[in-house]
Amino acid sequence: MIIDTINGMIPEAMKAKDSVRLNSLKEIKTALIKEKTSGKPYTDDVETKVLVKMVKQYTDAIVEFKENNVHKI
Repeated sequence: MIIDTINGMIPEAMKAKDSVRLNSLKEIKTALIKEKTSGKPYTDDVETKVLVKMVKQYTDAIVEFKENNVHKI
């Protein structure tokens, strides 16, 4: 499952002191755990849907920032 891969990548990011990657992985893990504990069946397809949803949200945010000339948060 994807969450197992994420769990393995978190210590690597910590060792590399890569805060951007670490924060991203933690955010993904949180979203996956939230879905896993929702009581609904949890499969690889569900994990993929969560990730696709996150990518869409971030893509939409980037587009919106560019349209509004926001360069830094």
